[in-house]
Amino acid sequence: MFNTEFDKRFRETLRELVAHFRELDSRPTVCLGIPVPVALERTRGITAPKVRGVVTPAIAAVARKEGLATIDFYTPLADRMELLPDTFHPNAEGYRIMAETAKRAILGE
Repeated sequence: MFNTEFDKRFRETLRELVAHFRELDSRPTVCLGIPVPVALERTRGITAPKVRGVVTPAIAAVARKEGLATIDFYTPLADRMELLPDTFHPNAEGYRIMAETAKRAILGE
């Protein structure tokens, strides 16, 4: 159903980004985010099935392989489509929810 070349390139690029951040002198803790929902079936080339069926599983797979935690930004916004005014970028309230979600995940709350 989905372009396996896209999936392969996405995973490779994500692994390269993880490696880049892990090599920084500051040695940051790297986490991967599960994307927010896509409110419409197709928005600027981004589709809900592609995000849920390819992007999200790829992120989860890379996180498992690299031993990284994930932060789920999908669930807290899944029933809050009004916080995604352009159908995939959160507004200020959506970003506040994402920040709180990240804080809880990072601090283990």
